[in-house]
Amino acid sequence: MKPFLVLVFSMIILLSFGQDTLYLNKQLKPSARYEAEYFEIKKIQELNLTVTKYKISGDLVSMVEYLLKEPEIKHGRFLSYYPDNVIKTEGYYTNGKKDSIWTDYDLHGNIDSQYLFKIDTVITLLGTPYEEKVKTLVEKMPVFPGGDIALQKYIRDNVKYPKKARRKGIEGKVVVTFIISKTGYLKNAHIAKGIGYGCDEVVLEMMNNMPQWTPGMQDGKTVNVSFALPVIFKLVNN
Repeated sequence: MKPFLVLVFSMIILLSFGQDTLYLNKQLKPSARYEAEYFEIKKIQELNLTVTKYKISGDLVSMVEYLLKEPEIKHGRFLSYYPDNVIKTEGYYTNGKKDSIWTDYDLHGNIDSQYLFKIDTVITLLGTPYEEKVKTLVEKMPVFPGGDIALQKYIRDNVKYPKKARRKGIEGKVVVTFIISKTGYLKNAHIAKGIGYGCDEVVLEMMNNMPQWTPGMQDGKTVNVSFALPVIFKLVNN
């Protein structure tokens, strides 16, 4: 019995050292706990690093698995959540690229749409045809809270020039496509044109943390609407 107790105690110690908590401000930068709006719990599980993000209220935001040896590369399961911890999107990454089946859910947990990815590219759309579910132009287009000016400010405040892109002098345009669902939540953010060096990742992070929009309307009903948004990275000499 005694060796068994020692083993259990050792396992508890390992688990306690296998996770870490990081507090983040509104711009998702490390901050003191008292000024944080989010926090992340990092936990080592086998060969992956699992990062679970919460609002400071305790509501889940996302769960992402990364390669343990290369913690900037997503590899494994991905989950994002609506308020009240309802799953919004579920999918998988392989070496930083979307792979396998990605599923979007509505607020009630019903499947809204499914996509089959291979190396970050949509191979097929499962279930209801994409054209029937998503519009590009509707009578009333979705609106970001506060309108276009507020959207521009949100992008400026939440997209920071990656250090490695600055060092290499990387400039250019990242184009991200996404859908504003009929409930007003952003989903399926995907880099249509990237420039690398961390720029694509910060744009996706910004998109996936966007607040709820006013959804688009067609024939008196809310509908899913697709967008393409360019984000310019330009170095300015002081």
